[in-house]
Amino acid sequence: MRHSGGIWICRLSAGAPLFPRQKLAKLRMIRNELLKMLVCPENQSSLNRASTELIAKLNHAIALGRLQNKAGQKLDKPLGDGLLREDERVLYPIVDDIPMMLVDEGILLDQPGLEP
Repeated sequence: MRHSGGIWICRLSAGAPLFPRQKLAKLRMIRNELLKMLVCPENQSSLNRASTELIAKLNHAIALGRLQNKAGQKLDKPLGDGLLREDERVLYPIVDDIPMMLVDEGILLDQPGLEP
């Protein structure tokens, strides 16, 4: 972040264009509003962001090679974020700020690999 002519400028990532702080806040607001419109592709229930504790638990299971998605594919990359279904039984990963909203991409949270 740097100051330029009375406006604070934020860089999203290395090499990315610079955005005024106000515009960056607006981008985040739009993203949050989009998340409010998303629903579970399986049963159309609402979704919420997963807690950092749940993401850490899932990443621990991934590191141990014990977690798979609904398609049966073993997950091998740690999760940065996810959307949790209202009944807290399925998590849809967010990869590079894009929610993976396919039923097969969902992660069942009652898998044996998630037991403490």
